[in-house]
Amino acid sequence: MSRLRSRWRAWVTLCAEEERATVLAVVRIGVASVLLVDLLIAARLELVEVLWGPSSAGGFGAMDTLEPSPVLAFRWLGASLGTTRLVYGVAVASALSMVLGTFSRTSTLVLAIALSQLAAILPQADRGIDAVLRNALFVLACSGCGRALSIDAWREHGRWLPDVRVPAWPRRLIVVQLLWMYFSAGLHKSQLTWWPPGDFAALYVVLLDPHFASYDFSSWLAHVYRLTQLGTVATMAFEIGAPLMGLALWYRRTAHRGGRMRAAFAFLRVREVWLAVGIGFHVALIFTLRLGIFPWGMLALYPAFLTPSELDALVARVRAGMRRGARPIRAC
Repeated sequence: MSRLRSRWRAWVTLCAEEERATVLAVVRIGVASVLLVDLLIAARLELVEVLWGPSSAGGFGAMDTLEPSPVLAFRWLGASLGTTRLVYGVAVASALSMVLGTFSRTSTLVLAIALSQLAAILPQADRGIDAVLRNALFVLACSGCGRALSIDAWREHGRWLPDVRVPAWPRRLIVVQLLWMYFSAGLHKSQLTWWPPGDFAALYVVLLDPHFASYDFSSWLAHVYRLTQLGTVATMAFEIGAPLMGLALWYRRTAHRGGRMRAAFAFLRVREVWLAVGIGFHVALIFTLRLGIFPWGMLALYPAFLTPSELDALVARVRAGMRRGARPIRAC
């Protein structure tokens, strides 16, 4: 009983820890920006009414045919193009408000609800990245992500980066969700081409698929087949190895306890290597495959892997590098 009580106290202490709001603010801006651009692209392509309009008005949405409709907006306001435009407009306005950091908590929650309604209208168009980012929105709505780099922070403190502290658990929960998503994605890759019986040919196959490939790789891809195999192996190792990243984060947090495993993880720089592979993986997807906002949305969540002090150190190193690069060359 005493052991259970001590573990409960440790859990409460962990959940009560606080940190500066900078990392969550960066995640807020990144996630909202990706979602805002995605919504605006749908409007530019004139897809808003086509994708999310009710079938009775010529749209793809069929949820207005059910009684009662599972779409609350249709049930309350009627299944019409006007309702679709209203829900879409609310989503765009709340995404913009979230980027700027005005009424941050409310705008984040409203955006999550509006996107949930659009997903309910046409579930077939609801991508995996949409679900990931909606989950992140609900977590951010419970956080202090609007207390830095926001108009809210400027109004309250007269500064964009005030020295305020917020609960750390929302950032950590985003990290846990990301690790679980990667791990489950690796386990669900059941096609043989991802595994030795399929010759690790998955990336080679998808890069030759004109539906997904950004360019025509067919003229030379066979000459670098071994590299595509290596990419497939690296992808599987990265995703299935996600729990190792969680362990690396825990070892880093408890470095004072020592031990061979902590020393080995530190020496091998497991955390840094895993993050570098993840960033490289998503950047490669941006340039080689047409996957919509998936790589952008995932990268928008990556700052959550850093603590505020680590983010400050990274920004300082980047600034120092830029100053060195901008230093004029003196004539001899």
